[in-house]
Amino acid sequence: MPDRRVRVRASSVAFGTVLALLAGCGGGDEPEEQDAATLPPPAAEIAPTGCPGISIPNQLAEITEFVPGSSRRPEYMAWRATIVDYAGGCSYDGETVTVDLDTQFLVELGDAFDDEEVTFDYFVAVLRPDGSGMAKQVFTFSVEVPEDIGSQMAADPTEHVIPLQVAAEGPAYQLWVGFQATQDQLDFNRR
Repeated sequence: MPDRRVRVRASSVAFGTVLALLAGCGGGDEPEEQDAATLPPPAAEIAPTGCPGISIPNQLAEITEFVPGSSRRPEYMAWRATIVDYAGGCSYDGETVTVDLDTQFLVELGDAFDDEEVTFDYFVAVLRPDGSGMAKQVFTFSVEVPEDIGSQMAADPTEHVIPLQVAAEGPAYQLWVGFQATQDQLDFNRR
């Protein structure tokens, strides 16, 4: 089984510095002294409260393969694959967040299927909090579908290590998951 761990390389990005202003309210003329142990941690040390978001763009959630050179009629469909769900979680380690992602597929055979397995490419792209692209990794995945059943659920686990400038920004990152479709397949999806 191929290694499914991906380390995302960060491009140089300028992030704004987060400033925390602390104000104390005292009843007398002199400010109250606070023990350093009771002060909140600096913003850069605040533990994130969630994982990066995951999205599946509608036009890239399904891919259909037809017999080459045929019309796009149902009898010429070899197979169809759909991203039906995902599962996973994340963990923070200093300046990185590791996202464990199980992408779940439903693969259905068509009348024109004549192979032993269905193989397709899909991608996981990482977007920064500002929406700009950071990295994209393409995976090839194969599924054996029993012909007597005609469909099969399958999941592909991947791990994505994302470097962060500020750990608290981790939940603001996005992972997009979709099929690496050809122009013909995209046109079919749009129709």
